[in-house]
Formats: sequence, structure tokens, C-alpha cells
Amino acid sequence: MQFLIKIVIFLALANNFIYSQKNELDNLDLKLRLGYKEALFEIAPYLDSSKQVQEFLGYHLLFTKESDIAKRIIHENCIFTNDEILIDSNTSYTDFYSFLKINEDKITFSTYADAFLITSLEDREVDIKFRPLIYQRKLELNQKFDSLISLDWVKKSKVEEFIKTKNSECLKIIASELFKIRYRFDTYNNHESDFTNLLQILTNSEFAVKNHKNIFTWNVDNEFYPEASLNLLIYFSKNYNKFNWDTNKGYFVNDEVKYEFVSNVDSLFQLLKKSNSDSIAINAFIQLTECDKVEVARVSAEYEKLFLWNNYSIPTFPLRFLKQLNILVEYCKRNDVSYIGSERLKSYIFELSSELTFKDRRVLEDEIIDFLTLEEITSFEYWALIYQNKWYLTHSAGRILDIFYSRNWELLLNNEKYLKMYLIKSHLFDNLGITGVCNKYLIKFYNNGYLASSNIEKITEEDSILNIQKENALSFSNKQYTWPIDNKKISDANYDAEIENVKHLILSANQIKDEEKRERKIVNILSQINYDQIGEALNILDEVKLVDEYSNLYTFLESDYGFFIFYSFDSSLTRDNFRKKYDELSEKMLYMFMLDSAGVIYKKKNNDYDYDKIYQILKFNIVEAFVGGGGGLKNNEVYAVIKLLEFNFQTTLGYPKKLCNSDGVYGCDALDRAFEWMKFLVNNNLLIYAHKDPVSFKYILN
Repeated sequence: MQFLIKIVIFLALANNFIYSQKNELDNLDLKLRLGYKEALFEIAPYLDSSKQVQEFLGYHLLFTKESDIAKRIIHENCIFTNDEILIDSNTSYTDFYSFLKINEDKITFSTYADAFLITSLEDREVDIKFRPLIYQRKLELNQKFDSLISLDWVKKSKVEEFIKTKNSECLKIIASELFKIRYRFDTYNNHESDFTNLLQILTNSEFAVKNHKNIFTWNVDNEFYPEASLNLLIYFSKNYNKFNWDTNKGYFVNDEVKYEFVSNVDSLFQLLKKSNSDSIAINAFIQLTECDKVEVARVSAEYEKLFLWNNYSIPTFPLRFLKQLNILVEYCKRNDVSYIGSERLKSYIFELSSELTFKDRRVLEDEIIDFLTLEEITSFEYWALIYQNKWYLTHSAGRILDIFYSRNWELLLNNEKYLKMYLIKSHLFDNLGITGVCNKYLIKFYNNGYLASSNIEKITEEDSILNIQKENALSFSNKQYTWPIDNKKISDANYDAEIENVKHLILSANQIKDEEKRERKIVNILSQINYDQIGEALNILDEVKLVDEYSNLYTFLESDYGFFIFYSFDSSLTRDNFRKKYDELSEKMLYMFMLDSAGVIYKKKNNDYDYDKIYQILKFNIVEAFVGGGGGLKNNEVYAVIKLLEFNFQTTLGYPKKLCNSDGVYGCDALDRAFEWMKFLVNNNLLIYAHKDPVSFKYILN
């Protein structure tokens, strides 16, 4: 019977290898996984083989030697101790064969580890730490219990049966099943947390064992290398029978276990890492920003190697953000700077996080800019960092901060308290390790001259961050302003294309059988049409009905022409509304309609263009997110304003007639055009005001 089971398993494993190289090493790997000891002797000669072979790791073709593959296979299928043998680059066939001959009778195959060994699991030494589950974590885990014990591996391994009978051997088996799914070459598992979660529920404990670096880890399920899960298996193999079911407590108890003290920071990190609740995770993060930075740094070290966090409500890089926010909060407390803010400010944060029309968002942003003061601005930044993953918020915050600081710059420079705060933030935000205007705070000092330098030099406080940023700010303030314009106005992403017979081209492309290639070809055609051909193209696309709602087919309407107020061209209703206006209005009037509908103020009461307002639109309203936000710039209404300037002055200033030839690949922004038109307005004396406020965060340094 046992022989038949082995045959069935062998065939099942062989099926998984159907696409791998059919060589003897593959077969030996299979035999070792099934516990055939003779395969150890058979693989030994390969340790001296320098034969070059190729193998796939996912989609990557690797070139290696047979000896390297053989050693890897031995590592994956054996857990000999280093005292018994150390398999490394110097290990030869003779070394390994001699080891096998000497220890042939001692080498056995452990069905708990699915590996060959000499020293049994029970006879190995292991260090472990325990700490009790915090209440909130316990509640969350208990909610998962029914789904966990319904998993296939739980039933097949008899864990479910042992749990029902309160047999502590289930702890050993769970640890065994976890180790069995350890990483092997080109095989991956993403459910390790199911095993550790079940162990935590059954013992009401978290546990730390040593990993491959001989460092304690509380996150065994996130360890790539198998040493941590092996050590957990060793512990429960030796000690499972010391755990007894406590009916009153509802979990297994080992009276010999000494629990580590769980600090408040430890508890908060547990919630941050392992909670599936948005509100619990974000509240834990907020509390951590106010904890002692040394204690936070200590616990952060346990989590710094984790690449994935369960909850997307917290910042993208939670530990980086936490480090900088800890320093920010500490500085604010020490220097009497508010970082929490008023209830009204908090309500603004949540309003900005919601989905709004362009017009409503712009009204709200401008209201917030008028509301904010130097006393409140750090609070606004604090909450915008906390809720960094809310993309509506972080894009709005980028514009709000850009305009606020330029508008209040002289006031800030003359207030030492807030000037120092700004310098501190310029350093902390730049160290968040993420894209956004957070990296560009020092740019506001650009070309400030004496006003900035005289106030910066008054700061005498000895602070390492301040000292560095003072020098950096002085360097910026002494630079002379130049227009940051790229002379290259034509590119593969933006050129005046000429294309005829759009209907024929699209219908021909629609005959391509491969759906992806078919869509790609049509998107390419659409990237080459001009404004007057949009109607013809839409007629054909509606007739073809080529792709589903998630296609790139209609992205050209916003990417290439800047039609910014129409919500989601994937919607047929949006396309119908756009088409109605496109048919009714001239090109100039369509752009004017969009600006008027969005509430953009670009004209005087007499309907003449207000070039001073247009100058500010060009300067500030191409928006970069405060932090993250997917990178790139949002053109908003700026390109529509540029089109009106082009019509008014009968020039494109040398740029193509449309914003982009996106082709489903390129993303174009209007920043160069905006700077070029700002320069045009200045050089042609069209401005009433001097516009001496600092440069935008989007000023591109030469």
C-alpha cells in the first residue's frame, strides 16, 4: 500500500515538472523529495560536474553548471547540521560521498520535514520567544478560524481532527506543513500566514525563532529562507506534548513558556502588520507616529525586511514614513508647533479624499488655501502623509501646498519658528523615499536673494538637520532665475502626424485575429489622427465595438487633447455627451466650454483674457502629487488654457498642434508649453502684476 502511495505521489510530482528540463538531475530531485536514499549517492558525482546547462526561473533563462544545481537540490532536500556536513562551493564528490558512506545507516528521511537528516528534529537545539496575542489581534484571528480549519491541507493532514479532539500534536503537524511548503527553486507559496495564524489561535501566542541570519524574527511567515520555519518545526517537535488544552481559556497552554513583555509599540506594530481592518491599521499607524522614536526604531527593525503589508490604508512605505513622522512629531512637540490641527482642517482632509467633480475639487482646494495659516500648515502636511494612499487627497495636497507656500513665502521667511520648521520638513519629506513635491521643498528658495539668505543666517540653533538644510537653502537662494524650457519640442511622443481614411484603417485593423494586437494597432492609428478626425474615429469605434470597458481605446481623448472635464471616456454616456459638444462647437469654443463648465476664471468681467490669472494657472495648475500618487503630472485645465492662447495669438510657439501622440504608451504633460507661454506673457508685457512670488515646486532645475 505504501509503495502504491509513493508511485501516485511520484506521478503527481512528475506532472509538475512537465515543462522543466528532462534530465537526470530533475529525476534525482523527484526521488529525493520522495525519500529515496539511494538518490543521495546518485547525485553525488554531479558535485564535480562543470557541464554548462540552462534552466528556467519563471520566464528567465539561466545558465549554470550541473554542480551548482546538484548542490541546490541537496540543500533543498536535506537538513544536515553544519557539524555533520557543510555543503558549499568547495564541497566535492569525494567529500559528499565519503560523508554518505560513513553515515549511511544514520541518514533517515523525515516525513515531518520532507527532508533527509541525521540528527532528529527532537534532538536539535532551538531558541524561541513567546508573547501573548493582544486583544484586538486575537479577535481578528478568531474570526478567521472557521475558514482556516476548512482548508484542504488542514483536512488532509488530520489537523482538523486533532483540533477537535484537543490533541496538541496538531501544533507539530501545522509546523510540519509550513516547513514542507518552503521555497524550492521556481516554486512559490503565498499562504504561509495561514499556518502561523492557526498556530497563534491555538496557543494565543506569537513566536519568534531565529532566521538564516541567526536573528530572531516574529514574522516566520514572511521569511524567504527556510531556517525560521525549520526552527519552528524543531520547537514543536520537541515540545508539542507539553501543551495542554485549557477549556476555560479556549487554547493550548504550556506552563513552561515565559512570555515576553508586549510594549505598546509592539502591540501597535502587530495591528499595523497583521490587521485586515483599515480603521485599526491606520489608527495604529497614527499612534505610532507619536510614540518614542527610539522604541519605534527598535521594533521597526523586526519588520524592515517585509515587502508586503496586509493593509493598503497605511502609507506605501510605512516604516520610512513612520521614521520621518516620528522625528517631525517630536520636533513639533519640542517647539510648540501644531501637527494635529483643528477639526475643520481634519474635515477638509476627508473631503479632499473623496471623489469630486473637477469644479467642486477646485473650489474646495482654493477654500483650503485661503483657510490655511503657518500655524496649521504642518498639520495639513501631517494628515496628508498619514493618508498618502488616498490619491485624490495627495494630488490636491500637491497643488494646495505649492500655492500656499508661494503666497505666504515672505511671511514664512520673516518668522524664524516656521522658517526652521520648513527647513526641517524639507529634509524629512525628502527622505520619505517616494516621488512627489515632498522632495522639492528647497526649490521655493530658488532666486530668493537677500530676503531668504538674511533670515536663514539668523538661525543659530545647533541642529544637525537645520545646519545641512540652511546651507542647501542658501545655495538655492543665490541662483539666478532662468526659464526651464526644453528646446526639443518635437518627439516620438508628440509630433504633427498626417493620416487619411481613418475608417478604412480602423476597419482593416479590426480584422486582426489576436485581440491584443488588434487593439494595439487601433490605438496606434488613433494616436495619429488630428482634432478634425475625432468624430470620424468615434463613429467607427462605436460601430466596431472592439474591446471591453477596461481597454485603452478611448484614453487618447484626454491624453492627446486634454479634454479634462469629461469623466471616464470608457462610459458610452460620457462619450455621447462629449460627442454632442464636439459636433456643436468649434475647437476653440469646445476648450472654452470646458473651462467655463469647470469654473476656471481666466477672463475679466468684460470677457477679455485675464493674463495675470492665466499666468498663475500656467504656473501652478499642472499638478504633481504631494507624495506618491502614481508619479507623473496632471495637466488639469492648463492645456485648455494653452489652446486658447494658441488661437488668440495664432501660434503654437513651435509645439505640435495637439498635446500628445500617446499611442497607449506615452504620457505627455504640458509643463514645457506652460513655461514657454509664461515667458511669452512676460516678454510681451501682457501682465499687470510682477508675479515675484517663489517658483512652483514643478520648476525644473537646469
